[in-house]
Amino acid sequence: MRILIEEYQYEVAAVKDILHGIDPLTNIEGKVSIHYVGYYYNSLLKDCVFILPKVLLQGGTNDADGQELALCVTKEGIHFDNAVAKMKQTGKLGIALNMNGATLQLVEGFTAAKYLIIHNKSNKYAAFFVDGKGPKLVSANEMADMVTTKKGASVYLVYNAELKAIPAFGKLDFTPITMSGDSYSPHLLSIKSLIIENNDV
Repeated sequence: MRILIEEYQYEVAAVKDILHGIDPLTNIEGKVSIHYVGYYYNSLLKDCVFILPKVLLQGGTNDADGQELALCVTKEGIHFDNAVAKMKQTGKLGIALNMNGATLQLVEGFTAAKYLIIHNKSNKYAAFFVDGKGPKLVSANEMADMVTTKKGASVYLVYNAELKAIPAFGKLDFTPITMSGDSYSPHLLSIKSLIIENNDV
């Protein structure tokens, strides 16, 4: 299986065989791009080629109950410190997506996150606003230096963070994630469910 991204500018030599049988658009620099999504069987490679959308549209940053959503990623020890430093530098977070046979598995709601939170099991965290443009699907060979949930995936859902403003939540409780039994997978939760109410008023 081969994966291409809609409207991405590819070097002709890198995708010549992959694009066998279809008509891509060529720009003045000699790069090619495809301006539609779908899939087809490439008879030269004897393999399927998937053309994925460049942006997954957001329907909003709230869940069905109107709660603002946070995409939470767990990192421990030096991995936590490194991820926070890299996030502050690059502003990019890549969520590894599963490919099950020929089906791309997207987790429902992940495109609606308003906040990105990197945390550890001791409730230490760094929070960021999503830039509002929605995440993009990026193939592994096009990945820039960024925080990722897992190395070696074929496709990533890449979020851009707004680095000029930082959300201020106070203390957050990540127990719902750490007790879930699958704390190292990304979780999408209402930010309200994570905020610890201050009883010392």
